[in-house]
Amino acid sequence: MFSTNIDQTNGRGVLIYSASWLKASPYTFSCTVHDSIWCKISLRQHDSLIVGCIYRSPTSSSVNDLIKCATKPNEASHVLIMGDFNYPHINWDTWMTIGSHTSSDYKFVEAMKNCFLFQHVTQPTRYRYDQTPNVLDLIFTNEENMVTDLKVLAPLGKSDHGVLSFTLHCYIETDITEVSRRQYNKGDYDQLRCNLNIDWEAVLAPFDGDPETQLKLFNKIVEKEVDTCIPSYKFRLGSNLRKIPVNAEFRRLNRRKRRLWTRYMESKDRTKYLEYCKFRNKVRALSRKNQREFERLIASKVRDEPKLFWNYAKSKLKTTERIPDLYSPDGAKVLVTNDVDKANVLSDFFASVFTQEPNTEFPDVASVTIEHPMTQLDINKENVQKVLQNLRSTKSPGPDGIHPHVLKELSTTLSTPLALIFKSSLASGTVPMSWKAANISPIFKKGDKRDPSNYRPISLTSVACKVLEKLIRDHLMEYLKKNNLLSNKQYGFVSGRSVSLQLITVMNDWTRMLDSGQSVDVIYLDFMKAFDKVPHRRLIHKLKNLEVHSQITQWMENFLTGRTQTVVYNGHCSAAKDVNSGIPQGTVIGPASFLTFINDLPDNIITYISIC
Repeated sequence: MFSTNIDQTNGRGVLIYSASWLKASPYTFSCTVHDSIWCKISLRQHDSLIVGCIYRSPTSSSVNDLIKCATKPNEASHVLIMGDFNYPHINWDTWMTIGSHTSSDYKFVEAMKNCFLFQHVTQPTRYRYDQTPNVLDLIFTNEENMVTDLKVLAPLGKSDHGVLSFTLHCYIETDITEVSRRQYNKGDYDQLRCNLNIDWEAVLAPFDGDPETQLKLFNKIVEKEVDTCIPSYKFRLGSNLRKIPVNAEFRRLNRRKRRLWTRYMESKDRTKYLEYCKFRNKVRALSRKNQREFERLIASKVRDEPKLFWNYAKSKLKTTERIPDLYSPDGAKVLVTNDVDKANVLSDFFASVFTQEPNTEFPDVASVTIEHPMTQLDINKENVQKVLQNLRSTKSPGPDGIHPHVLKELSTTLSTPLALIFKSSLASGTVPMSWKAANISPIFKKGDKRDPSNYRPISLTSVACKVLEKLIRDHLMEYLKKNNLLSNKQYGFVSGRSVSLQLITVMNDWTRMLDSGQSVDVIYLDFMKAFDKVPHRRLIHKLKNLEVHSQITQWMENFLTGRTQTVVYNGHCSAAKDVNSGIPQGTVIGPASFLTFINDLPDNIITYISIC
């Protein structure tokens, strides 16, 4: 949004809203007018478009010099000038005025002729039932056919100026991306459930022991039926508009209001105008009521569905949180501006933090005492269905495109094939390749936004794989707790413990030390890229030392090997990068794996330590 003077009391103010994908930039001239705003948009073939909005009060000075500056050949190839110029005595059908050659009306018309501009508005734009309609709002371009489909619509709110709607024809250079998204909240799940209620055992049994083929077959069948039963719509990336839903009553009143405005324009009847005002006020009141109810609904769901709140909050921002131009990784401080290049720069940085694990002998690890050996994980339809029913339907899908909304709605139907695939994956110790791929969303942390090192990666992985990860994680954590293998110094990633409990415990210990006359020296440590630098072979070695079942260790080893990640930004993807180390952030098994890796850290430190 570009605006001027809207917060001051000595002028009406003007503003221009521009879609982010137009990449408009503010523009100024040497000659300025108090109430005017300008922006510039790049076109193809090095051309450009200047867009200006002007408000000229009836008593203000001329805007002729400003328009002459905007229409100079060296300024831009295309010009669009709009606004309320307050020249009621000009006949724009004939470009004639009733004033003398010294009047401001005549000078304005002559100036527009000298600038070779075309004025497109000929219908009255300001109406009051007790006054003569006037053409006060004008649209100028430097090409005759740039504006089509011009309509004077009903005013906004209580204004007496009609809204001008038109189509501008121009060859704008943009990198706008439209994607197709499904409306999962409008899907026919009864029909989808019926279509997928097939004999899954007969379909998947011939490929038992080959989870890769089973998963491909499962995804193919599900995607085919989803295409049939769930509608889709076109979505423009970069738009942060959050529409407030309206009911049938609002649509009926709004249509009635528009028809009354049309009738009034045709008849100029005061009765029609008063009736229009009545329905206008009803629409305004109902619109505000709908907005209050919508915001109240979002507030009531903020705990369970925070994504709804943040989406709505972002839609109210004047600027969108886009990644700015980034420094290239070669250290030359060269900025990259293209979205694809930005994705590749971030991908290169995220891959650079991986560590190359030395191929040496493992150090000795202290042995542990196991009272309750770990049993083999039993996967059945019931426990898979329980996890599916607890999925959050608002979460994003992974690279395989299977949405959690579908998995949750069809938990009773899809739990059978997923249980078969999970059993096959654990029995063979192999993980399908689509479960090893991750789409990375870069999230800004702090510091200079142009520095790629100030972004952290968040992985979007397969939701179906996360279901299996949760079953494995719960089985692993239950085994560690039952044998008392977790360090009592660890407060993070452990159920029943939290940062607040750690703070209370630490403060209690420090207070006791100070009361007994001891001194307390505190060192705070934060390991940079801790998740990304965990060596895979050493992690598996520690799991084996904890006597974790070979079924789990073999699956984990395959799960961590051969992984790839792709940075996705604004609809553009980077080249895929191999993941050589680290626990994938965004996975369910990740925190539990990291916990087992650092579990023996307090054993090697003599002084008091607390980990979170």
